[in-house]
Amino acid sequence: MHQNALPAGILDRMAVECAYYLCTPLRSEAYVEASFTVTMVAADLVLEATKVDPEVPRKYFIESNERIGKMPPTVRSWNALLLSALLSPNTTSTTNLFSNFRSFTPIYTNSLGFLLNFEVTNKSDSAALDLDQAFTAVKLWMMLSRRKSSKGTFNQGEDVVLNKGTDLGAEEAIQDNRDRTVWNELWPAFENVLAASAVEGSEELTPLTLAIWSSFAELVIFLHLLRSPIALETSAVHMTTLKILRNRIKNESASSKITRALKCVAEPPTALPLDLLVAQARTELLAGEKLAFAFEKRKMGNDRRPERRKEYRTVG
Repeated sequence: MHQNALPAGILDRMAVECAYYLCTPLRSEAYVEASFTVTMVAADLVLEATKVDPEVPRKYFIESNERIGKMPPTVRSWNALLLSALLSPNTTSTTNLFSNFRSFTPIYTNSLGFLLNFEVTNKSDSAALDLDQAFTAVKLWMMLSRRKSSKGTFNQGEDVVLNKGTDLGAEEAIQDNRDRTVWNELWPAFENVLAASAVEGSEELTPLTLAIWSSFAELVIFLHLLRSPIALETSAVHMTTLKILRNRIKNESASSKITRALKCVAEPPTALPLDLLVAQARTELLAGEKLAFAFEKRKMGNDRRPERRKEYRTVG
């Protein structure tokens, strides 16, 4: 979509409707690829509006809005915006979305806070959905931090500016600073859930516990594939944690992802092109949308089981 393709007033009204759509639970007879396309078009329009007003996500999703206020923003709605920015060739979207990062973090933290009560979450159908969306969000924000902003600016409180003529070393340092900003904001909430799952009272490892541990292992692998400085800075702690978790799992197949993560940490990182990681994230987000749709359909009385991105067995 081209900048200024629509008058500002019309674009604003359309973007409000799109934001409302992104915050609305998926309810229809079936979820197909076209449903995901509609979600991404809605996200594209919201991001297009940020070219006129960079604070659009905060205003639409956070501040009191007559319509949006009735449907609180979710990690899912932000994930659609993040993927849209990553797929856009115009890095202005990256800059504009980063300027709203602090507006996202409370929503993300609250979504994971529910997972800290394992007596409740182990019986909740939405727990796997919340985990899946939060896990995807961390990866999407980390990938976004790897992208250059349109003017080399990362305006997230630090006002770090990359001027013309700045050498590549300085540019890389700014990108690394973005990584640390994202990680330091998002990791603690995920770490709390991981710690709570590791001290769960029951000797039996529930499917949710295994899902949390597997997501952590995937995140460790992802950091190394992204070649983020966070991978090196956290490798010792993550390796210790992975070993503890692996020793808790007696089923070899259930611990395979943790074993792979340990091997990944121990070896020099092999970088994957960012475009490939983004394509993988799109596939995961589509699967997450199907999971969200199935969950909402089940809530409305349909007794079909949700289609999950991952299946985990209970092991001793």
